[in-house]
Amino acid sequence: MLRELVLKEIHDNMVNLRFVLASAACIVLIVVSVAILEAAYRALERDYRVRVVQQDEFIDRYGHMNRAQWLARAMREPELFQSLVLGLRSDSDDNNFISNPAAALLPRLDFATIVMVIASLVAVLFTYSSVSGEREAGTLRLMLAAGLPRGTFILGKTIGGMVSMLLPFTIGYLAGILYLVAGAGVPLDGPTAAVFGLILAASWLYVSIFTGLGLFCSSTSSTSAQAVLKGLLGWVLLVLVMPNVSPFLAAQLKSVPSAAWVEQATERITSEERDRILEDRATGMRTSRYADLGDLPHLRKSDIEQKVAADPVFRERYASYSREYEEIVRTVNVEQGEKAGRITDEFRKASEAQERLATLLASLSPAGDLTFLLTRIAGTGIEAENHWARMAAEYDNAYWSFVEARYKSEQAAHPAFGSNDHLDLRGRPRFSYRPEGIGERLQAGLPRLCALVFFVVLFPAAALLSIRRYDVR
Repeated sequence: MLRELVLKEIHDNMVNLRFVLASAACIVLIVVSVAILEAAYRALERDYRVRVVQQDEFIDRYGHMNRAQWLARAMREPELFQSLVLGLRSDSDDNNFISNPAAALLPRLDFATIVMVIASLVAVLFTYSSVSGEREAGTLRLMLAAGLPRGTFILGKTIGGMVSMLLPFTIGYLAGILYLVAGAGVPLDGPTAAVFGLILAASWLYVSIFTGLGLFCSSTSSTSAQAVLKGLLGWVLLVLVMPNVSPFLAAQLKSVPSAAWVEQATERITSEERDRILEDRATGMRTSRYADLGDLPHLRKSDIEQKVAADPVFRERYASYSREYEEIVRTVNVEQGEKAGRITDEFRKASEAQERLATLLASLSPAGDLTFLLTRIAGTGIEAENHWARMAAEYDNAYWSFVEARYKSEQAAHPAFGSNDHLDLRGRPRFSYRPEGIGERLQAGLPRLCALVFFVVLFPAAALLSIRRYDVR
């Protein structure tokens, strides 16, 4: 009896012209969005390669101590899976407007958005009459009179509705993957296949949630008109309201100073205030211990080099002055860096607390859980951005240690060598981004996965409780 009910539900949907058209639209949207985002990914990748080469050439030609740090800024290679899950968009931040700047201004429709918004809405619209429609047609009364248990009826409707909804968007997804593998040349190795499979599984769960939501609304309504209104209201709350309101609520509950204020404060500390302190200490040092060297700040570099070459005493005194001056610079930089670092640390901690609260509030909605899960699996979310930032910080430390060692070596060989002289940085460390492993991503995403499973069970269970008191007359 359950089998016949499931097959009937699937058949009714498959012969429904509106369902067929909606399914075809989903398939076309998925394939088109994958093709567009894959082309955008290829453009970003080409631009990334060009920027890396240009950075290396610029460092080799114009590198010196004062500009060495920002010259070798770590750059992140675009994520392969952003063709399916766009996640955080960083292309506009990189000024990466290759040939079409309008693309940065327009929203992009990725697979995750299609599932989260369109597929879920279609699921509600084609299941809201599962129970109330049978009641209005009089078939529900006949089936129950023939001995069909109400629990079996709900179970059959649930399975049949889920299979009907999962079929078309799965076809679209597989077509998109086929395009990526066969058309765009994406390698289908083990980790890549695992990511593809996990994205599909998470999407299955999400669409099944709204199939259950439509069924629950139908089982609590005497007419289909009431059911569709309840279903649309539930969809709006779960998909549009709760995820978008959560950041606003978090900002009200946990305030954070503006990023502009933090940037201005740290810039003032590390530039204007730092230069004033450095000048005061350097002036005091020259006046008290190196007055015999003359007015060094106003001497031309060529004059200093001539004196160093001609006068051994001046050479020794100038080398001592240079070492002491560099130590003052290092000390002032450390002091001001620590002072600015305290401000940025406080800002970071407050931002992370606000982010955790917003994430928690958004997780009360299946749309929020799906977004966090898919971006985690695809490596395009907040966690991936934080992982990249940590790797970039480690690289900066290693690179700067190399620069300082090379600069000290040059100074030891040439006492007149200054921070604005060309510094040979060949052999420097190179940044190589290593994304998190698929096992680590899945483990971190398990709470979201469990939340989706909970919602999948919740609405059919609620529908099962409702049908027991449902008036079939």
